[in-house]
Amino acid sequence: ARRGLVMDRWNDVTSALRESSEFSQPEIDAKRACNGFMLLIDAHRNYDKASAQVSGVDEYVNEKILLLDDLLAAYDDAKNADQRRADESRELANHSEAMGSLIRAEAMESMGKRKRKNDEDEWVPSDGKLMRVITLMQEQAKAELDFQRERMQKEMEERRFELEERRMERQLMAE
Repeated sequence: ARRGLVMDRWNDVTSALRESSEFSQPEIDAKRACNGFMLLIDAHRNYDKASAQVSGVDEYVNEKILLLDDLLAAYDDAKNADQRRADESRELANHSEAMGSLIRAEAMESMGKRKRKNDEDEWVPSDGKLMRVITLMQEQAKAELDFQRERMQKEMEERRFELEERRMERQLMAE
């Protein structure tokens, strides 16, 4: 989840738990719920590792283990999505820096090869170099727009997914 939203979500969870008549800890807060969840996830990871090492033995799988398997998979998927977003932003920064360096290098190269007009004291760029710099700038702008468009589409998909999750949570809470 985005920065700052994690504890807001945990606050929503704890307020729903406090309102439930089946929940017996009315003093629970977001931090305790988050820590308890992380302890459950870590314990279940250890259980999975231990059960993977035991071969040929039938295991008793109850509803709690199935639920923890689902929660662990969802948690890992969310962490992977966060990592992908971080990688994409890092890639964007690297791409922008590389394009900027290329344009700066081309501009510096063309600066050294400027010609002087015979009867005037002003500098005039050679036509080929100027066109290359302009073309490079246009290509950079187009690549930047394409990347921004792709990033915005991914963000829209994530928002749709989050809205759908919230809608499903509300339906489950209503039932």
